[in-house]
Amino acid sequence: MKKEKKDLLCGILVVVGAFCLHFSCGHFYTVSNMATYIMSYIAARVDNNISDSSAVWLSALGLGCQGLAMPIGGFMGRKFGPKSTMIATLILGSGSILLTYIVVQKTFIGVVFTVGIMFGLSMGIGYSVAIACAVSWFPGRRGLIVGIIVGGFGLGSLIFTPIQTAYINPSNLKVDSQTRRFTDPELLDRVPNVFLVMGSILAALQLVACILVRMKPISKEEHEDGNEEEEEEEGLERARIQTSPSTDSKKKKLVNGDSKLNRNTVVEVNVKSGKLLRHIDYYLLFFMMLLNCFPISVLTSSLKIFGQTHISDDRFLSTITAVTSLFNCGGRVVWGAVVDRFSFKIPICIQLCVWSVLLFTFPVIAYVTGVALKVLYVIWACALFFFLSGVFSMMPAATGTIFGPVNLAVNYGMVYLGFSFGSVLSLVVSLFWKASPEIYFTVSGCVCLVTFALAIWLDDRNLPRRLRFMDWFSNQCLSSRVSNQLTVNTSEDL
Repeated sequence: MKKEKKDLLCGILVVVGAFCLHFSCGHFYTVSNMATYIMSYIAARVDNNISDSSAVWLSALGLGCQGLAMPIGGFMGRKFGPKSTMIATLILGSGSILLTYIVVQKTFIGVVFTVGIMFGLSMGIGYSVAIACAVSWFPGRRGLIVGIIVGGFGLGSLIFTPIQTAYINPSNLKVDSQTRRFTDPELLDRVPNVFLVMGSILAALQLVACILVRMKPISKEEHEDGNEEEEEEEGLERARIQTSPSTDSKKKKLVNGDSKLNRNTVVEVNVKSGKLLRHIDYYLLFFMMLLNCFPISVLTSSLKIFGQTHISDDRFLSTITAVTSLFNCGGRVVWGAVVDRFSFKIPICIQLCVWSVLLFTFPVIAYVTGVALKVLYVIWACALFFFLSGVFSMMPAATGTIFGPVNLAVNYGMVYLGFSFGSVLSLVVSLFWKASPEIYFTVSGCVCLVTFALAIWLDDRNLPRRLRFMDWFSNQCLSSRVSNQLTVNTSEDL
């Protein structure tokens, strides 16, 4: 009993450490708030030819580097232990923000390197390792633990955004009516200093993670059992059809796409990562992640800039930026519950359609003025981030359903690489195409519709009976999915 209590206490401390790490990484979502201050400072003190649209580099590179660093973090954790990834996150994460104090006074490219590249790498390196360590202490509460930790990521900007605004603009000064930028000298003087404040806070949080986060020790017996299971699963693709315990079962061969299978049963396929490239669903998910990156980059970098153009109330805009983080965080839980009820395909399609409508109509609210404009801005901003959050809940669920849970970490990492390529694409677009935020939001709506056109072809074996009309699309490309035979257990009535 004493050992159980000790393990419980240790596990709670690990969860606290992992939460602190993700909470610190949530600083990334303050880019939308800080972009107005950074661009105003750069324009006034460094380069008066800088365009506000260049702010998209900060979020796009951050998201891209996070995707590239996720497999690196997993390798480091396996090779050198979790502490190595926590220390790397501390050095890159808080170090990059502290370094921005210097580079923001010199060049915008330096800010892109520290806030975009360095901080993005720090997010990816520690992201999955912290979750894996926490889950190892509570294997029976996996969903709850992951939800708590990832919730910290979404809640980060809720705390950090008011701190930034209160420090930089305590008097709620307004932007210049012509340039729509801040010009007050005292306000601009505080912009570099805020990075010292935020960097110190992040360093403290990440130091806690370095101390607390560790994997649960495995006994000799458990280690031997784990090795046997790994050997059994190595190189294996399995499919299980879950049926009622009251029905008799027998062994059969399952060829993917066999129309004779009863679709009431739940098929679980575990695909080895090395064979992922053989499946059309991987490419569909990859390009969906790639395309999703553009509207996400636009939202995280240009939302407040758009608001600043039409609403001269910086405190109000900063408050709404913080509130959107609640919808980003809570939305992940809601979309997860929806996927549990309806599987992933229909929710993804609905999310993309509604998200596109919101993106198309967001620029239109600028034609309203006064209090009505503020009300509409709140509604659209919160709704946009609520539907944005669905990407991070439903894409892992889709990957797990299609390719199975055994290799989910690696498989989803490969799918998430699409985010990196999407970030590069977003950078190219912003580099060669200078446009207003209104145009970017409209294009983002079009991108969501293209993503929807890809989503309808995904194979979702867990669709409810009433929604199986969507199977028509996925059935058109059966030969491009699992082509080898898989041994399964299936009921007599198949």
